[in-house]
Amino acid sequence: MDKPSGKEEETDSEKEDAVGDSEATEEDAEKEDSKATEEDAEEKAEDDADPEKAGDAELVEVEGSGDGNVAATYTSEGWKPVGTEQSGEHTTSFEKGSVDWNEMSKAIASGAGIDEGNMKLWWLQNGGSPTTAIGTVSEGDNPKTFRVYIEWVDGSGWKPVKVEELKTNDKR
Repeated sequence: MDKPSGKEEETDSEKEDAVGDSEATEEDAEKEDSKATEEDAEEKAEDDADPEKAGDAELVEVEGSGDGNVAATYTSEGWKPVGTEQSGEHTTSFEKGSVDWNEMSKAIASGAGIDEGNMKLWWLQNGGSPTTAIGTVSEGDNPKTFRVYIEWVDGSGWKPVKVEELKTNDKR
């Protein structure tokens, strides 16, 4: 069996010595637990800053659309509909400030992983059917721009389905 480089097998006498040394004090165990907790916290902080995560949804990079302005394309099984106040048959409304517009904006922010209060919505358009839309957004003055595809889920609201990170903002 191959060994990872830099590793050497212990001899039987080294293994016996290690058994005698394995009686750790309670204090040593507590130090190890504390160290592990700190490492977990650091790892979580790094995960929270991971650009491949939007909110709590882990993103999966997928093959792009072939658009030359798209740097990367993502989807996520974790994206959920954002909820809705609307009832009855849904009619998409692109009227700024309408309930539907506000709910689309919330879904777009969720997909892009941007706080809605700090999001610049550059463009919102029909996605090719009455139940789809596409928004182009960025966060505050950050030049990083996203094209977010959303779809309507009856009774549950708008849900992000795909996000494209753009090389340049084509709606500025």
